[in-house]
Amino acid sequence: MEEVELDDQFTGTYLPWIGPRYVAGFSSGVRTLVVGESHYESPDMPPDKKEWTRRTVWSWMSNDSERTRFFSAVQETLLGHKPTREERILLWSSLAFMNFVQTPRSGPGDPPNTQMLRASEASFVKTLELLEPRCVLVFSCLSWPFMPPGEEVAIERDGLTMWWYRFALPSGHKVAAFRFLHPRGGLSPTQWHPFVGEAVSLANATD
Repeated sequence: MEEVELDDQFTGTYLPWIGPRYVAGFSSGVRTLVVGESHYESPDMPPDKKEWTRRTVWSWMSNDSERTRFFSAVQETLLGHKPTREERILLWSSLAFMNFVQTPRSGPGDPPNTQMLRASEASFVKTLELLEPRCVLVFSCLSWPFMPPGEEVAIERDGLTMWWYRFALPSGHKVAAFRFLHPRGGLSPTQWHPFVGEAVSLANATD
């Protein structure tokens, strides 16, 4: 897999961000997909929403004045510290990113309902088949129950619990998925960063 082109095959509302170094891997050469929960409605969102995720991540990655709580917390969790501009660009260039829910919400006080989450399951699996990540880091407790089925295992550290499991896609490709908290649900980058290395090691051992 040398590059990822999925525009003609994608079935969801928002095309995922695919960093130019995604295939080379985030850490230890492991292809990693970060999953958020949902987009919020914005006056800047075009009628054709397909490019919105990509525009959002590109703006965050390349613009020093563009800051959101979610992306700040996620990147500090992944790296273990607040990154420099160069580190931020390298990080997001090495990842793929998507939001699980394919319907925009009005804001933080408007979480997705069960119908929206279930309606997003098929496009999520299709995206996994097209991207073929080894490691999926899910920063959404609401989305986690709607992931592909599998037997979960708990990893405990300092009073925190990270749930994870392995599953195979219809294509046969195997994935390891890990549940992190959403920033509004209490994600502490300092406390959760040690789980990242464990997650990558476990994903790297998936065959």
